[in-house]
Amino acid sequence: MTKLEKILEQYEDFELAFLVKYKFNSYLETSKQAITSELSKRELTKEKLENLIAKYEHQRFHDSLLRCPRCFSTKIGKDSVVFWNTYGRIGLADNIAVFDGMRGKETYKEKLTCMVCDFVINDPNSGGLIALSDAVSRFFQKIWENITNKNRH
Repeated sequence: MTKLEKILEQYEDFELAFLVKYKFNSYLETSKQAITSELSKRELTKEKLENLIAKYEHQRFHDSLLRCPRCFSTKIGKDSVVFWNTYGRIGLADNIAVFDGMRGKETYKEKLTCMVCDFVINDPNSGGLIALSDAVSRFFQKIWENITNKNRH
């Protein structure tokens, strides 16, 4: 039994459905065959996979487990990556990373990626000033919507 086959055996049916939807085409032919074999073993047809996706896309879990926001799997990969995108960041840890970088020292942060559907949950190198300005803009937009909705009543 290959390593991939052992991993696939641990996947729940809904996780296999999301894996097929989001990652299947990125695999080499031998891996695709292993995935197809696992689907056949479980008698998961295309229709059953689509039904599982439809069900779980709207599923909400009320537990404290870290879950992927796209497929709700708990199979989350944690990688330590070099934190290089410090432009426009606000916070003590970000300032320390800038000063460390000026001295030639690398700062590492955790990147979280779903192992099932490949969704990047948290990438310390994405965002920055643009993400901050979007968040501020959304905040004031919500305030404005609340003000205008109260004036209508």
